[in-house]
Amino acid sequence: MKFLGRGGMGRVYLCRDTLLDVEVAVKVLPAELCHDEEALQQIAREARAAAKFRSCPGILSLYGIERHGETWYLLMEYAAGGSLHDRLKREGALPEEECRAVGAEVAEALAFAQDQGVLHRDIKPANILLDGKGRAKVADFGIAKVMSEASSRQSLVTVAGTPVYMAPEIILQQTVDGRADLYSLGCMLYELSTGRRPFEGSYPEVAMMKTMPGSRPPDPRAVRPELSEEFGAVVRRLLEPDPGYRYSRARDVVEALGGLPLRATG
Repeated sequence: MKFLGRGGMGRVYLCRDTLLDVEVAVKVLPAELCHDEEALQQIAREARAAAKFRSCPGILSLYGIERHGETWYLLMEYAAGGSLHDRLKREGALPEEECRAVGAEVAEALAFAQDQGVLHRDIKPANILLDGKGRAKVADFGIAKVMSEASSRQSLVTVAGTPVYMAPEIILQQTVDGRADLYSLGCMLYELSTGRRPFEGSYPEVAMMKTMPGSRPPDPRAVRPELSEEFGAVVRRLLEPDPGYRYSRARDVVEALGGLPLRATG
């Protein structure tokens, strides 16, 4: 067993399933959550629902939730490449071509989930893992929202998610649909391509900036001029504060990123 890291959703270990002889990631839930019966029941329901996602290569497989004594843990597919969050910390902004590829892979996963009537609600670099070949896999479908709600009920210091990636309609507690996930994808692509988050500050500061009428972050090309105008336009549309001006479906984002002209090299 090898310790991989710790986050708001618990400690993660790399283990080997001796029966199947495969590596799996084991996420040990926080002690406080292990005593929250409502949250555990919700997580179990989400784990059962997530079984339908196993046919999508861009969604990290959740194998189940199990208990050992008073400790509950999730059994998940192991992604050898770590998270986009870790890569950003190591390398800073990524080349535009990689941003396009990651964006299209995440959008494809969101499109698959939207076809099933499921939202993620917490798209951010820490929830995008990379496999051994560098392909993106979206983690924690449904689970992050449940744990965030449980943390709020218990007034825990650490909560899942961050307002930096939240769509304005979530902050305003308005009706939410798949376009909220697309806004979060836009925030993530902005950070991947520029090395900066589109909005910075405390929760109240970010919430105020995002919910002010017409509030938008600086154009990504103003931060990193070498980005193409076409890629910048996709990111700007994803970050429209009014959902009506964003892409309607994740599938549209896949097509938009895939249809961008190739960049000249050399």
